[in-house]
Amino acid sequence: MAHYPERSQDGKQFNTLQTLNALNGEEQMYQYTDASPRANNYYRIRSEDQDGHIRYSAVQRLQFATKNSANIYPNPSYGTCTLSGLQNYNTLMVYDLSGRLVYTHPIAQDHLELNTSAWTRGSYFIKLVGEQEPQSLRLEVE
Repeated sequence: MAHYPERSQDGKQFNTLQTLNALNGEEQMYQYTDASPRANNYYRIRSEDQDGHIRYSAVQRLQFATKNSANIYPNPSYGTCTLSGLQNYNTLMVYDLSGRLVYTHPIAQDHLELNTSAWTRGSYFIKLVGEQEPQSLRLEVE
């Protein structure tokens, strides 16, 4: 028998996190630590017998406090700036003070270099969207 801890964001589509092979004995304790939980998670255990019979545990919903950890430096920007702590985000959107979207960019890494040299001097709001709660940062461009 093997056990498969599974995680879902919506409680419907689950992804296997790891394979835990059965230990000898009737009643065994198994442990798995999710190294990268999201803010909102649904977990279950899929157990599969040697004959292919599959059973699922009850679904458990767990919410984790998230720390908005994205940073921008230097701020104010004098032509370029760096955003870091972006591992839980996939899209960056920049708005001017009137709420007009002036720039958008996909995020594929933990950090991003932003060229602000063509932007008008002033204040901008950067919105980061992804797996956790959206985060907003204020950027001053000189």
